[in-house]
Amino acid sequence: MLPVRTELPQKPTQLCSGARRSFFCRMKCVNKSADVVPSAVKVEKDVEAEHSHKKRKSDRKNFCIIHCTGYLKSWPPTRMDIGGEDEVENDNELCNLSCLVAVGRTLPAFSPYNLPESGAIHMRPTEYVSRHSIDGKFTYIDHRATVILGYLPQELLGTSVYEYYHQDDISHMADIHRKGK
Repeated sequence: MLPVRTELPQKPTQLCSGARRSFFCRMKCVNKSADVVPSAVKVEKDVEAEHSHKKRKSDRKNFCIIHCTGYLKSWPPTRMDIGGEDEVENDNELCNLSCLVAVGRTLPAFSPYNLPESGAIHMRPTEYVSRHSIDGKFTYIDHRATVILGYLPQELLGTSVYEYYHQDDISHMADIHRKGK
């Protein structure tokens, strides 16, 4: 498994049990026939396979985009030893068990050729409502924000919105807030 690069330091709330997680991943689709991958699944072709003349056409791989949402689950430290001894002689023998409990949803495929005659795309808007104090702290946040932001409302309440802005955007957003736009 590759380490995840991050410029921001991890907060203790991100590592605790119950912390929400939301991420996208690509998984290889094994489509021996066209029936295996539903038409509603977004499939990306492997770029390396496309540009390589040495590979046969049957060796090309397709990837499905999957949106995973879930939470961390952890258990108290336990002994790894199967024996019946109750006392732990060394802290190295303890094992912290934790896992990610998540649901993966495939993203629907988009094709410009499947647009309706009118050219209009009808989509349900992804929106949520939040209220902030004068210093930018969340005072109220709608439950719909969880799907969009990946945080539970109780995780956001009392924290500053500036903690979630990208580093390069903070000064620009502060200027906008000062002007009242």
